[in-house]
Amino acid sequence: MPTSEQLLRDDLDCLRLASDLTRLASYVPGAALKAHILQIARMCTNLVDRLETFDQAAAGASPRLH
Repeated sequence: MPTSEQLLRDDLDCLRLASDLTRLASYVPGAALKAHILQIARMCTNLVDRLETFDQAAAGASPRLH
């Protein structure tokens, strides 16, 4: 089973990929290809967000600090 450190590295890799894809899209002249690249970047970002939400739900409700 992956360690939490490895999972954080994987999240960071996904976010770096999303950033690189977003930057790449700015150089693409065609609208359809640009939209496709940005869609892939959003999928990478959403994957990290979804995994974070899943991890928080699995850990149970955390106490709120006021």
